[in-house]
Amino acid sequence: MAAPRQNTNGQKWTENTVLTYLSKLEKAASKPGNLFIGQQLKKLRLYRDIWSYWKRKFQNNEDLTEQMELIEDLFEVNLFNAGMRGEIPVRIAILSLRNAHGWRNNPKEETQDTGIVLPFVPREQHQSDIVKEKDINRAHSA
Repeated sequence: MAAPRQNTNGQKWTENTVLTYLSKLEKAASKPGNLFIGQQLKKLRLYRDIWSYWKRKFQNNEDLTEQMELIEDLFEVNLFNAGMRGEIPVRIAILSLRNAHGWRNNPKEETQDTGIVLPFVPREQHQSDIVKEKDINRAHSA
């Protein structure tokens, strides 16, 4: 016999249980060396897909949704800063930001999911700017 509707007695992931885990994740995400949410979920003995499940399950719960967005933002900032400080290779930082946080390095690329655009200049454009600066410097010194 199936449980009656709205019966929450058998639910493993209640709001209070998830809030407890989110508090732990937020504390971990506040430390600059923690770059990936999956690593922290593993430390809590949780599987990676639980994050997606929580986001779906509690999509109408504004408090949980906001806390989850804050946690994602903290991990994103940690990852960006680690790349900028040279703590991890820049290519790994870019790849991770693109895959985990929806960043793009070209404004012309499709940005359906997040609309976030990386502040990086394409290598070809950067190199041509350098050449122009050298030409300008030569012209001034002549």
